[in-house]
Amino acid sequence: MASRSDAGARSPLDAFFRLRERRARVSDEIIAGLGVCALSVCGMFVNMQLIVQRLVSGPYAEATQAQVAANGEVIAATWFVTMLVAFAASLLMGLVARLPLVQTTSLGLSSVLISLMGTATGLTYANVLLLSFVGALVYAVLMGVPAVRRVVLAAIPEPVRRALPAAAGLLISFVALQLSGLVTVAGSEVPAYGTATVLESAPDTAALPAIVGWGSLGFGSDKYHPLLLVTAVACVVALALFPVAKRRSRHPFGLVLLAGTVVFLALYLGLVCYSAGTDRFSTDSLWARLWMGGGEDAMQFHLLSGAVMSNLSIGTLFSQGADFSAYVSAGGNVALLVLGSVATYVVMALSDALSTIEAVAAAGACERDGADAGRALACNALANVAAPVLGVSPIAIGQESVAGVEDRGRTGLTAVVAALGYLVNAFVWLVPFFMVTVTSYDVTFNMVGHYGFVMQLLAQCGFAVADVVMVLVGATMAVSALGQEWRKYSVAAAFAATVGGTLFTSNIAFGLACGTIAYVLAEATRRRAAVERLGEDPSALRRIGVPTLALCALSVLILAFALV
Repeated sequence: MASRSDAGARSPLDAFFRLRERRARVSDEIIAGLGVCALSVCGMFVNMQLIVQRLVSGPYAEATQAQVAANGEVIAATWFVTMLVAFAASLLMGLVARLPLVQTTSLGLSSVLISLMGTATGLTYANVLLLSFVGALVYAVLMGVPAVRRVVLAAIPEPVRRALPAAAGLLISFVALQLSGLVTVAGSEVPAYGTATVLESAPDTAALPAIVGWGSLGFGSDKYHPLLLVTAVACVVALALFPVAKRRSRHPFGLVLLAGTVVFLALYLGLVCYSAGTDRFSTDSLWARLWMGGGEDAMQFHLLSGAVMSNLSIGTLFSQGADFSAYVSAGGNVALLVLGSVATYVVMALSDALSTIEAVAAAGACERDGADAGRALACNALANVAAPVLGVSPIAIGQESVAGVEDRGRTGLTAVVAALGYLVNAFVWLVPFFMVTVTSYDVTFNMVGHYGFVMQLLAQCGFAVADVVMVLVGATMAVSALGQEWRKYSVAAAFAATVGGTLFTSNIAFGLACGTIAYVLAEATRRRAAVERLGEDPSALRRIGVPTLALCALSVLILAFALV
């Protein structure tokens, strides 16, 4: 009778998301969802920097007023659809898989696909969308059919699968550290603007920008010279607070993100806006932030103008994507391009998703091979089919989800809350308004009639506090994957090859390929030695498994495609 009474007392929200079963609190779910939303919005802004560089009409400094306005509309359209797709994809994940996993545009996948659009290749954005669509269809078949999905997952060697969170986590930390602008890596091509980048003179988007970091503080050239110091202090506060928050708070990542942002804004007002020498408060450095929130460059203004709709890339993959004439003229082989890019897409999408699911499972929020995880992969596959049709970059199960799980997010309610946050940010740049750490632009520019100008510059802002939090997220993922049987050579070799391949190429698909090949070679060598030593049947070599051998062959293809 007691169990019936308890069951009858359960709210619809509790029953649907299984809150009691997963020992979840509604308050925890909401806080975790808001934190994940803030982090992933910052990440999607970085992703947008990469995309719009290929879509806007030339360098900002040389653009005419008409081009400036047109570029603003392209950015607004890209952002609007990106947010709506993230909203729908994360809502689907929360309601169907009922796991605390969000779906966002993937910086890693976008980087791989956009890298195909070099000047020598002749590929267009529509071509890349078509390649994404074909890869997404293959991925959907593999992940949408349970029997096929089980075979695919069984093909990935266990040491490689366990190494994926470590590989992805270290890559996230490495990239996020560069994105913060506080650390530079010689020769790096991270397509983002760091903390000390001077945006008061419009940058040239024809080439990837260099990040100004501790090596050349940038104080002399930035009229708001305390900005780098302010951001650095906020990041140090966030890092110093994390160990304490991890031990004493139910929401360590959310607390660190909030504390770092508050410190940044407080110091920003006190050191950048207020001049102690003149005892004067200047709003010059606030103009870009305020203009983004309510001026004619605000997102709402672009949407109300109606021009955004004409800049959407919905369906362009069908109308323009099949035209590879420029690529063929440049000497490209379309068949090899499709084969290699689709194989890379599928393996990278799967690696990206599994790395997050493995890390979330390690935190106790789901079963790594359970039905919920299977539905999560199917939801991700469905979102990836829709994304290129709508003209946006591929969708990944965001690694920001790990932060939500560490903040006690345990059910799909976390994903639903984050999805609603994306919907709000589609219309108002709410998260960037508070969290951008570069806001200076040329305040001598005519404040009347500069429609589209501020949006272009702010679309390239850095988010140093959020980046530092993502460094911590990546480190958490890496630590969760360290439980391996290191004495076994094939395990150690596969783990090292997966992590090393990912970091050296900045591509988790190549990491999985390297790890799989290393595992097969190590296992084959070990078994061959056992046969020769003990006189066993050579057929024992087949124990590696046909699916794993097939994945090994595919891995060779992926690496060959990358080298060619």
